[in-house]
Amino acid sequence: MVEILVSLLILSVGTLGMAGLQARAIRGSVSSAQRVQAVMLSNVMMEMLRADISSAKALKYNMGESDTSGAITDTVCSTAGFSADDLPGKNKKYWIEALQKSMGSAATSSGESGSTNTTPASRNTSACGAVLCNASGECRVLVAWDDRPAGGLEKQSIEIKSKL
Repeated sequence: MVEILVSLLILSVGTLGMAGLQARAIRGSVSSAQRVQAVMLSNVMMEMLRADISSAKALKYNMGESDTSGAITDTVCSTAGFSADDLPGKNKKYWIEALQKSMGSAATSSGESGSTNTTPASRNTSACGAVLCNASGECRVLVAWDDRPAGGLEKQSIEIKSKL
């Protein structure tokens, strides 16, 4: 009888360990999916820039800030202020909305009023973006998000650079 109780105890501990590993694997999978979304959406914006090179070189797509060393220091998390009257404004609005739909909205994580996501994988995250081009057509696109809900580090970002 004691042997059966000991074997049940060992089996229970093993089962709980496997459940913990499964939960960690699921969080890692969500974090990986967010990283894939960030790369895809960075490339989407870069293709928008390539499709409208003259506006990109005229700095009409620029959003966000950089410091004196050129590092991107500020991102845009809201579509407020984008004009729907021209192609750059429409593209920037579409891109920020796509970031927030697929990766989460800043309003969702901070508790502010505004748009909210109901997608379970992105409910507690925030995603923001920045685009910085210069007159010679060298552009950088950055996507930043909070990876804590997926079990990752607080701030994550993907930046791609290209000459149009």
